Amino acid sequence: MLKNCILFLLAFLFLAPEVRGGDSVEARLRELDAELARKAEYDARKEERLERLRANLRAARDDEARYEASKVLFEEYKSYKYDSAFAYAARMGELAAHAERPDARVEAGCATTFCLISAGLYKEAFDVMESLSVEDVAPPTLLEYYKILVRLNYSARGYSQTAPYWDEYSQAGEMYSRKIMEMAPEDSPLWLEYKANLLMESAE
Repeated sequence: MLKNCILFLLAFLFLAPEVRGGDSVEARLRELDAELARKAEYDARKEERLERLRANLRAARDDEARYEASKVLFEEYKSYKYDSAFAYAARMGELAAHAERPDARVEAGCATTFCLISAGLYKEAFDVMESLSVEDVAPPTLLEYYKILVRLNYSARGYSQTAPYWDEYSQAGEMYSRKIMEMAPEDSPLWLEYKANLLMESAE
């Protein structure tokens, strides 16, 4: 979250001088320094929120509630602390294994795969995704499944850099991108996001 904030500030401060009224570069840098100085404050707020969410997990009275609390914690940690995100993804998987909802198993598998991709463990990530069945899952879960497969294939392509794997990963990434676009209303934010991503990836 802090990283995204810093990137946004950099773009705002340096790429939009007309909005800032012609402020000097030095003034913009001072503003950025002021935000960076608040890192401890931002981290403290984040930890307070995480502790409330951990308390919710401890207070959960059944596996369904524990699963949902673990899912929320995974989402909070996935761009913050890798090891904690992986731990909660694993907890989701343990709870989903005993659940009757196919959506839970797919969600947990996608969460685990997200962590494996972040660690560069592509073979393990493909193994997890291949073990999942999306039969009877709800559309939002199916969308998440496709999103993870797009991310996985393009990430693996960037790592391989060799034929024939480059082409295979490119084709798979494009296929799953188009599946997402088929599920999204044309010209909706999601449709436009994956349309732009397709154009960008095909230009590489």
